[in-house]
Amino acid sequence: MTQKDWRDLLPLVNNEDFYQLIQMYAKERIETLRNQLEMTKGEDNFSLVQGKLLEARLLLLLRETVIQNAK
Repeated sequence: MTQKDWRDLLPLVNNEDFYQLIQMYAKERIETLRNQLEMTKGEDNFSLVQGKLLEARLLLLLRETVIQNAK
């Protein structure tokens, strides 16, 4: 992504209402994926769910990431 792309995302993460909704979604998604991980059988599926879990956790850091890259 370019610096302009990151700057275009600033209104999304700086709007408290929007950002709280993103955080709520990420937390719910993480909980769902944790439950799925506990029930997963097979190495391939385990790795897939772990990757999804990592992506969901990155949403929790979205604001910091956008601000850092927009500089």
